Amino acid sequence: NNALEKLPTTIGRLKKLELLNLSANNLASVEQIAFMTNLRVLDISGNVRLSQLPGQLATCDNLVDIVLDPDTIQNPPANVVAGGTYAIVKYLSTGEFHQDPSGTTNVDGALDRQKATTSTFLSSERNELRQQELARERYEKERKLLERERLAFEKDMLTESKLHEQQQMRKQMLLQQLLEQQNQNETQVHKLQQEKQTERERLIDNIIKDEQKSSDLVNNLLALKNGPDPAFLEQEREEQKRLLEHLHIQQNDLRKQEILGAMTNLLENEINIIQNFHNQRDQSSRSILEREYETNNLLNNVFLNYDKNRQDVIDQITFDEDIQKSAVAALIARNDSRTWGLVEQVRIVESQLAALTLYEIERKKCNQDDQILLDTLKIIEKQKEGEQTDFWLLQYQRLLDRQPAEVSHDTASIDPVLGYQFLVNGVVHCLPFLSKIWQNKDKELCNVNDQDLMNAGVQNPTDRQGILQSIANYYDYLNCKIDYPEGESITVTPQATAPIGESYGQDDDHRARRRSSVEMGLEVEPTAAAAAVSPTVPRVSGRAGVLDSDEAISPVSSVTAAAVTQYAECVVCMEQLVQVIFIPCGHMCCCSGCHTEINDCPMCRAYIERKIKVIQP
Repeated sequence: NNALEKLPTTIGRLKKLELLNLSANNLASVEQIAFMTNLRVLDISGNVRLSQLPGQLATCDNLVDIVLDPDTIQNPPANVVAGGTYAIVKYLSTGEFHQDPSGTTNVDGALDRQKATTSTFLSSERNELRQQELARERYEKERKLLERERLAFEKDMLTESKLHEQQQMRKQMLLQQLLEQQNQNETQVHKLQQEKQTERERLIDNIIKDEQKSSDLVNNLLALKNGPDPAFLEQEREEQKRLLEHLHIQQNDLRKQEILGAMTNLLENEINIIQNFHNQRDQSSRSILEREYETNNLLNNVFLNYDKNRQDVIDQITFDEDIQKSAVAALIARNDSRTWGLVEQVRIVESQLAALTLYEIERKKCNQDDQILLDTLKIIEKQKEGEQTDFWLLQYQRLLDRQPAEVSHDTASIDPVLGYQFLVNGVVHCLPFLSKIWQNKDKELCNVNDQDLMNAGVQNPTDRQGILQSIANYYDYLNCKIDYPEGESITVTPQATAPIGESYGQDDDHRARRRSSVEMGLEVEPTAAAAAVSPTVPRVSGRAGVLDSDEAISPVSSVTAAAVTQYAECVVCMEQLVQVIFIPCGHMCCCSGCHTEINDCPMCRAYIERKIKVIQP
């Protein structure tokens, strides 16, 4: 299925090719297939343009099966093709065709023969593959057998080393036994010599005792005879002495012979024992030395190999240890840097959560303040629906009370003479507008003009003219051009104001006093927020006409301090510091003791999935 139109000329070099499949191509000739000695199966079916087979196919000696299309092949003829591969090869080589004896050709029989030949070839191929598989299995078995032999050899070597150690121990034990046996033999010889010496001394003692007895017996006989013949007695004594001497000599000779024989036998036995011991020891020593020499050679070889392998292993271990040290150092450094990074990230998260919690608390407080303010305004509007006369005047008074401390301090701390001039000219109600001018440190009071007053918020021309006239009179007083009226009292006593909780519907006299105090600009009405922040009320010095606000507390600073305190303390018990972060809302508003009984966040009412305890420094 490659759409080949022509085969290369070098295909004939494939001498070991056995199966060639050229089916379903566009070949017109296969004359390039020649002298392929191992080719056995050739498939050229499906080539429509192929009409004749070349004679070169006859050079393929082992060709047993040719698969082709009988309808498209014209040469060889159809009867030759029907005869099978053998007939085709015969026809291509000789040009002759031998007719079947029956006179007919069986196309189906030829096809069957071709199929049988192909199946035979395929079965032979399978047999070869099976043989290769068997050879591979035999190789694996031989390899495993060699591996087992190697393991057995190593085991034998180990057993041989153990046997050598046991032989060494046996040799040591044998030498020890030989030494002990030699010591025992020497001890026995020494003991035997002592026994012989003792027996000889005992024999001499017995002889002496016998002589003593014989002499005593002779003396007794002589004493009993009472006057025998002296000559006979002398002769008898001599005879007796001679007999005794002869007996004594004979006994000594016998003893000597016996002792000498015993000693000779003993010495011969000892010599034989010693000779046998020396021979056995020499033989044992010789065999031991030979085995020890062989063993030493084996041990030297083993030790040399062991030292060599040990040095290689030590070098490898040293190299691996250096690599492991560097890897461990790198891992520790990476873990330390990662740990430091995680700690820093945790600190950043803690600070951000604390900031978010503070923001949430401030936002809630602002919302509460706004709600309280709205409720208060609604209540005031309801209460003042029928009293619109002084409503905005009271609101203006509250606005003055809530102005910043530095502004109120600058407004109330004016010179009494200047305040008197403002009062005389009827512009004391414009003092709050002049706070912008007081705050400008670069602007002198003498340089204030009509435009500055308009920028400050004084829109009435009469008020601006009165303010400028008051400033001019004040500087005339400073320049001693006019005198200050000492007789007139400039002391202003602040009127007591009613609390917020009282009704605003009081009599006209009280309203008149309130309006007069507002016009003087010297009364401060405490509101709910101011009363909550500062328990003291600003007072006016009656002698100097200056507002004493040193003890007043700034509302801004009070709110900030309250927010910080609320952030630092637990919102439940208001005593302990916050130490727990709620997940997933991220609020940090409870201490370590109150969070155990809480399932919802006290601030946002969100369900708490997880709690993280923060360890603060």
